[in-house]
Amino acid sequence: EDDNVQRIVNGESDDDPVDEEIEESDEEDPDSFLTAPEWTITTSGMRPIQFTRSDTLLVPVPGDGAPFDWFNLLIDDVFLESICRYTNDYAIEVYFKPSLTPKSRINRWKPLTVPELKVFNGLILHMGTICLNRIQDYWKTDPMFDLKYFRQSMSRDCFLLILRCLHCSKVTGDGPKESSVHKVQHVVEYFNNKMLNVYYPQKELSLDEAMVLWQGRLHFRQYIKGKRHRYGVKLYTLTEHQGLILKFLVYAGSSDKVVGGKGHTEKVVMHLLKEKLGNGHSVYMDNFYNSYSLSSRLLAHKTYSTGTLRQDRKLSPPEVK
Repeated sequence: EDDNVQRIVNGESDDDPVDEEIEESDEEDPDSFLTAPEWTITTSGMRPIQFTRSDTLLVPVPGDGAPFDWFNLLIDDVFLESICRYTNDYAIEVYFKPSLTPKSRINRWKPLTVPELKVFNGLILHMGTICLNRIQDYWKTDPMFDLKYFRQSMSRDCFLLILRCLHCSKVTGDGPKESSVHKVQHVVEYFNNKMLNVYYPQKELSLDEAMVLWQGRLHFRQYIKGKRHRYGVKLYTLTEHQGLILKFLVYAGSSDKVVGGKGHTEKVVMHLLKEKLGNGHSVYMDNFYNSYSLSSRLLAHKTYSTGTLRQDRKLSPPEVK
């Protein structure tokens, strides 16, 4: 059971992953409702759009405003309690597996609590500042290692047990799954709703994407040529100019029920901007997203768009072809 101790997300199938070159596969929706525009280099007739909101915190400053107070605001106990509940449910499922051996660590499982989960999260974050080859090395007593803080905070076996059973969604067994990303969807929805309720951003927004490195089996693992991490899970993000993420989406491949299929990039943009439309925002993007069709849709929702443009986009100015 410990072979998978460092695996956080598992695929839905043992089949080899189907890697998609998503930057090359997007197709625009038919633009039959759009007529060819008359392009001009003058901007005098540009429609002014007033920004009707202001960037502001929507809740009181937590506690004394210390970093840990902000962390508790964003990662609250209600959310952590749900993670504990899902993890404990999965631990019970593992415990009753017929293949379980008498010496398995799961026999020593105790129900996970919120304080323990906070310690576990703290150790995970601390591991990012002290990089060792194996998780077990953080608990070594050898003078070359001897990181007392880890041993004093949580036993090695307890940490590995939590890592083995950590779950962010309901245990569904062999039944039908709501989506390919159902195991992390609870986290995605929690974060997006939390950011929506605690902060409203400034006028200028940015659309970006990120690759989460993943070399294991996952049927919606992506392949992007030219990236440092070519294989992984693709995230689409809506951010402020300084990088603060306001909303994100885990892309589940061409079969994604929310943004998959034709018009993929427009679906991504409209999904990420859903709660911000009509308020006069200016959105910046690269040529993966930008098109005349998308700009027209955003303008209809009182939203400016700025970005580079691919030569093969429909109804583009002849000067860029």
